[in-house]
Amino acid sequence: MQAGVVVKQEIGATTLSASFSGGLGNYDLSRSIVTPDRHLLRQQRSNTNWIAGHLRGAHRVGLDKGLFLEPSFDVGVTRQWQGAYQETGDDTYALAVDSFANTTVTLNPEVAFGGDFRLLGLDLEASARAGVLAIPAGRERSNDVAFLGAGDGPGFRLTDTATPVLADVGLDLQAAVLGNALVTLSFDSLQAPNQQEYAGTARVSILF
Repeated sequence: MQAGVVVKQEIGATTLSASFSGGLGNYDLSRSIVTPDRHLLRQQRSNTNWIAGHLRGAHRVGLDKGLFLEPSFDVGVTRQWQGAYQETGDDTYALAVDSFANTTVTLNPEVAFGGDFRLLGLDLEASARAGVLAIPAGRERSNDVAFLGAGDGPGFRLTDTATPVLADVGLDLQAAVLGNALVTLSFDSLQAPNQQEYAGTARVSILF
């Protein structure tokens, strides 16, 4: 579950916006373990909460035949919390994972190229985006882990370090419907030598 608010100001061809959002979720995950004599499956349920704030500026440059070029810059700060959890089973391989909290800062400059057109009686806007996603702070996340079967034995620390700079590309299609509604379909991709992420979203905005 998540919710947020966006404030936007248009000054000619320049758009300035600020957003604040937050969410919480529960996740059921499974971990497969292969040992010399058997195959094990350990399960766990964890909860993650987050809040985020973003500032964004964009300027649209009109081209011929309804085309446009729009450079933009986004600065974001995200705070994330994950609660402690234990995997099912009390044997040597089940884990107890401590809670952690982390704050991430992101910088996202990009350029969009697109155009407006009309199809099947709908006013549409299609665009392609390309830029970079940089993470100058908060790239490293770590938490303490122990084996449940080890009792009071020593634990260890798991560390996950995010890629500092990723290529950010995407496609957007917007359609104005019913006079005051905007339907947006988006495809986003983050690319790095050792990391690839893909996401698709559909959003309906009601204008008041």
